[in-house]
Parts: sequence; C-alpha cells; structure tokens
Amino acid sequence: TVIKEELRLNCDRFKSTQRYDNQRKKNVNKMIVNEALKFNVQLPFNSLILDTELGNTVRALRSYKHLNIGSITVCEQNESIARAIRNNFRGVNVENCQLCDYLERTVTSFGIVFFDYCCTFNDDTRYDIELLFSRDILDERSILCFTFSSRGKIKEACVLFEAYIVEMKEKYGYILREVDSCEYGGHGPMYYRMYQCHKDFIYIN
Repeated sequence: TVIKEELRLNCDRFKSTQRYDNQRKKNVNKMIVNEALKFNVQLPFNSLILDTELGNTVRALRSYKHLNIGSITVCEQNESIARAIRNNFRGVNVENCQLCDYLERTVTSFGIVFFDYCCTFNDDTRYDIELLFSRDILDERSILCFTFSSRGKIKEACVLFEAYIVEMKEKYGYILREVDSCEYGGHGPMYYRMYQCHKDFIYIN
C-alpha cells in the first residue's frame, strides 16, 4: 500500500547514514514509530517509554491516528515532570515511579520500548533491561530502542552495552536484529541503538 511504501522509504532514508545529523535528530522518534509500524503484524500495540515534559516520543506515537493514546505508558520518577506530562498529554498513562518498579509489577506487554536514558549504561539500567527480557512482557514482535551517555568513552560504552544485549537475548531466548545505530551530541557523546525483537520459539529454558 501507499502507507507501507512511505514507511519503507522513511526507514531507508534514516538508515542511509550512521552519523546523527540535524535531520536525524529531529526525526529519530518518528523513525522509531515507522519501524515499529512496519515490523509489528498486529495493531494496535502498547508502548513503554521514558520521556520529558516536552513529550517528543509521545508526540511521534500519537501522530498515528490508529494508535490509541491510552496505549502509551511513560515512566517518570520526578513528580513534577510526571504531572507536567499528564497535563500536556491527556490520556497518556504516566507512572510516577522508577522504571524498575514498574517493570517488576506490570502485566502489560509492549510492542514499542524506548528507554531514552540520560545516564551511562550502569547497574541500574542493566537491571531494567534484564527485567524487560526476563518477565516476558515483550510482544511476539517488538521494537526496542535505547539511548545512553558515553561520558567521553564511546567505544568502550558501546562494547559493554552491546555485549549485555547479546547476553540477555541468549539467556531469555529472543532473536534481535539491529536496524539503526548512531552517536550524537559531540561532547561526551550519546549513543542510540534500535532492534527488531521477537521470541525464539525453539528456545528451551
């Protein structure tokens, strides 16, 4: 269809470069949604994200009219920011708690996960990611996105994170394919990774 072709062209355009230029910076959230729409068979799907009061990822998700805004969950532990997101984006499910607390108790499954961290890859984020895989809360087909700060050690940071993702997928029986990656921000650059993810049904725990 025309829509599917447009999504394919969008994704191809965004994946044409590995550097994070200004156009990519403006459109990375839309690319996440496009890739998810292309990859997921069954719509609508639930989304679990970290966002700010500006709601750039929420805006990208809700731009698709067939996605119910109530299917978007934002975790934010800062009470004033959580309140601002609720006020700015009526209908979005805002969980005012740490991400790990929500992951430990949720029974919802998700087709889009975007953990847009401002911190480095550390023990806390490792725990979040293991909960994501171990609690079986990913849809059969899902899109996983992660952003971290490298604190000026981009090569070492990427190696550590990517090794951990491989460890998690093998430990819990998932198949992952990286579909986008980039570094941006110049000073102590951030790095971003996107994966298509689905359960390996021949995996035996």
